[in-house]
Amino acid sequence: MWLDCFTEVRRRIQAVYGFTNEIPLPSVSAHLWDADLKKYGPGWAKDLAEAMPTYRDLGFKHVFTHGVWNSITNDPTKSEADGNICCPYDYHYAEEFGGAKNMKWLFDEAHKAGLKMFQWFGMQHSKYSKVWKEHPEWILREANGDPWDGNYGILCGGRMRSGFIDKIKQEILDVKKDTGLDAIFWDSYQNIGITCVDWQAPDKAPQADEIWKMQTEFQKAGFMQRCEVTTIFGVSQVALYGFAGDKFRRRLWQHTVDNDDAFALMDCSPGYFSDGPVFTADRLNPQSYFWLAGHRVLPIMSARPWGKPEDPTHGLPHIPSETLAPQYARVNHLYNKPPQQNLWVNSGSGRFPIT
Repeated sequence: MWLDCFTEVRRRIQAVYGFTNEIPLPSVSAHLWDADLKKYGPGWAKDLAEAMPTYRDLGFKHVFTHGVWNSITNDPTKSEADGNICCPYDYHYAEEFGGAKNMKWLFDEAHKAGLKMFQWFGMQHSKYSKVWKEHPEWILREANGDPWDGNYGILCGGRMRSGFIDKIKQEILDVKKDTGLDAIFWDSYQNIGITCVDWQAPDKAPQADEIWKMQTEFQKAGFMQRCEVTTIFGVSQVALYGFAGDKFRRRLWQHTVDNDDAFALMDCSPGYFSDGPVFTADRLNPQSYFWLAGHRVLPIMSARPWGKPEDPTHGLPHIPSETLAPQYARVNHLYNKPPQQNLWVNSGSGRFPIT
C-alpha cells in the first residue's frame, strides 16, 4: 500500500512538470580532492580513463567524478581555509587541470567503455566568485538580509528566481555541448536549493518550482540527474548510514537491516559515513547489496584508481571493494538485465509494474 501511494503521488507531481522518473543504475564514484589534484595537474584524468574498462566489466553503468571548475582550487591567491573544489567561481573547466579538452577526452574514453559520466554541480558559487560583485541581486539571502551559505561559511547560494538560474543553465548546457557530459549531480540540493525561500521577492516564495522546471529542461536536453538528499526529480543520493562505532551517521545501517525497510528507499542511492571500508563481508556485503538492488536501491561504490592520497582519510580501494568485487559485479550484471530492473506491486486489481 505504501509503495502504491508513493508511486502514484510521485507520478502525478512529475506529470505536472513533464518529468520522467529516473532509476538508479550501478555507479562508481572516483574523484580527487584539492591536494591530489594539484599534485597530478592536467594528468589527473589519465588513471581514471584507464580504469573505465574495468568498471564496465564489473557491471557499472555510471561514473561520478569532479572535474575542476574555475574555483578556489586553481586560484593561487586562495588557501584551503577559503574552500575547495566544491567552491566554484563558474562552470567552466579550469585550464590548470586540462580544461574542457581534457574532460571531453575523459568522457569519450568512458563512452567507449559504455559508461555515462556524472559531474558535480550546485546552485551556489564560492563567496569569492566575481559574479556576486557583478550581480549582488542574484545572492540568495536570509530574511534578515544576510547572504545564505548553508552554514558552510565559504559559499553564497544563488537566487534561482533571478538571472542566476539563466547563467548556470547556459553554462551547464555549454558543458554538455563542448564535452559530451551525460549527467548532473546536484550538491546541497535541499539546503541551498529547493527548501530555500526567496525573501527578496515580493511574494517571499520558495524557489522549488523554478528548480524543478530547470531540472525538467535539463532532462529534455539529455541529462540524467542525481541529487544530494531526497527528491523525486532524479535519483536521491544521500550519505545516510553509518555503522556502530562511527563518529557520525544520520541513521544506523543495522536498523534498516533489522526492520527490513529497504523498500522505503526505492529509487535511491544511499551513501555511508564511515571511518572504514563499507563494502566488506561484515558490513555491506554482496548479499546485502543484492537485497537492496531487489528493491531498486543501489548504493554508489567508491574507488581510487590513483596512487596513495596526500590525505590518508581519502584512501580508497583501487577498484570497488577489491577482493569481493566479482561478487558485487554479479549483482550489477543481474540488475542490468532488463526484466530485473522492473519492480512489481500486487494489488486487488492484479499485478502491475512500477515505472
